[in-house]
Amino acid sequence: MTIADGSIPIKGIFKLDPTKQPKAIDYTDTFGADAGKTFLAIYSLKGDELIFCAAGEGHARPTEFKTKLGQVLRVNRRPLQIRYRKRDDRLRRTPDSFVSCS
Repeated sequence: MTIADGSIPIKGIFKLDPTKQPKAIDYTDTFGADAGKTFLAIYSLKGDELIFCAAGEGHARPTEFKTKLGQVLRVNRRPLQIRYRKRDDRLRRTPDSFVSCS
């Protein structure tokens, strides 16, 4: 994941299961101190908002978007920026990258 300032705080393999309620994600870190560890999480993606709640290694997957001991909750929102479109000479608001609000 690359954030707005260009840094890469996490890097890994994500396995999504959107059929679960809440939607499930297994994240295996491939970068830094947590390389090789798998974290169980849930997520919600609605419009420009991504909510992600993960359990620490060895903990059970969260069942709701509230933190408990050994869990982390992040809310990310995609900012809108005004960009100029040459084709039709109109200003248009378009989404850019996600930024963390946690």
